[in-house]
Amino acid sequence: MHLNVFYARKDSDSEHYIEACTAVQDGQFKGVALSTKNSKLPAIPKGQFYQAVADSMSARMLPESEKALSRATEVLNPLALPADMSPEYGECDVKF
Repeated sequence: MHLNVFYARKDSDSEHYIEACTAVQDGQFKGVALSTKNSKLPAIPKGQFYQAVADSMSARMLPESEKALSRATEVLNPLALPADMSPEYGECDVKF
């Protein structure tokens, strides 16, 4: 699923994350002033932010009625296959 990019960004400093942090430090983003009621901008908790983006995108892209099917096919993702895979690997997972 394309949400993996958000999960990966939780642990890395992507270009856009760095840009957002710089904007908070400078108090402006692309010429637009950033402000809060107490005039101190909070830090951006990267892991929490990207998890929220992934959760939001997942909820919008996949209706609840389709989630069981999606979970069943995740076992077929070649990037997630274990090194010591048994011949029956995933058989119970893909039964729907």
